[in-house]
Amino acid sequence: MTRPSEARGRARSERCTCAWAVAVHRNGTEGVGGSLSMPLPPGVIARLRRGEELGLAMDAEAEVTGTKTGRGAVGILTAGLVDRQAAYEPLVAYALAPLLTPAFWRP
Repeated sequence: MTRPSEARGRARSERCTCAWAVAVHRNGTEGVGGSLSMPLPPGVIARLRRGEELGLAMDAEAEVTGTKTGRGAVGILTAGLVDRQAAYEPLVAYALAPLLTPAFWRP
């Protein structure tokens, strides 16, 4: 049986987007970084469920072109408060952590 809090959590995750980055050093060291989730509008969610890619869904809903090569969904949905670069910089840095400070990651 699913508890109400679990159902709410799952419902929220199905209405949000997030991003991940993986950094791999040639020696095999790996790092993974992730972003916080961002809510998506119902119209975008409906398009994604029909199989559209996020950038194209945002283009249609925002009546613009080039979302995925321009401001990105985050730029549009935050009215420019956060741009694509600002959204990705932390998660790339998080992924690089084991490569940048290897002494902390030794077994």
